[in-house]
Amino acid sequence: MVRGRAHHPGMEPLARVVRDAMDAAGLTQSDVERMTGLDRRHISQIVNRKQNYTRPPSIETLQALAKIPGLDITTIADAIARSTGMPRPPVDELAPKMTPLRVSVHAVVDKIPEDDLARALQILTALL
Repeated sequence: MVRGRAHHPGMEPLARVVRDAMDAAGLTQSDVERMTGLDRRHISQIVNRKQNYTRPPSIETLQALAKIPGLDITTIADAIARSTGMPRPPVDELAPKMTPLRVSVHAVVDKIPEDDLARALQILTALL
């Protein structure tokens, strides 16, 4: 998982973890727009933010960001806590509810060998 310290030090914490995940996966803002359903302008505002948040983005935005490879809701919640100075939101309240079909898809993806994950991501992204 991306922890937000490696590539973009000195940035707003959420911007840092999102940018690090995008860089690690080789994703553009357009890729993230397709994956998450967030408008590209909104994505740009998140990844280019310089100042800390005074209140967190919406739960829907945080759940959408968790669709970025290398990010999970815990990493996002930690970044928001660092940004706002508030306690970390309970992760179980932020995590989207998984349908049985999504659980099955995740189980299959978890079985893909590490060496094949980049190709699997390309294939899945092409479906969006």
